[in-house]
Amino acid sequence: MEQTRIDVGPATAPARNGAPRLIGGIALWAAAMLAGVLAAAFFVMKSMTWIGGYTGGFWQDDEGAGLVVGIALVLAWLVLLAASIAVMFRGALRGSRAAHVTAIVLAVVSLVVIGGWLLLLIP
Repeated sequence: MEQTRIDVGPATAPARNGAPRLIGGIALWAAAMLAGVLAAAFFVMKSMTWIGGYTGGFWQDDEGAGLVVGIALVLAWLVLLAASIAVMFRGALRGSRAAHVTAIVLAVVSLVVIGGWLLLLIP
């Protein structure tokens, strides 16, 4: 049986405005950057740095809270960054070159900044 499409007006037309998706993707990227910065801060408070060796940390050695929270924040950073890219690449923005360029530039900035800090901080 063949289906026929009934067009009842603009209410059934697909949304072509990609601005909400772009704004949502940028908001997810900002949340990812915050998680990455906090991860680096927790590693610093745990004193896991290359510079000067291990000198004790903000927390006692037996607690390990800084390490656990830092690892959780690194995972949150990666998940939020992936979600940001997925949001900007999908939906009404599929053919949008500006959205793809924005997603790639923001991902590279995040990987360079946060990834660079984490590589310097983790022994």
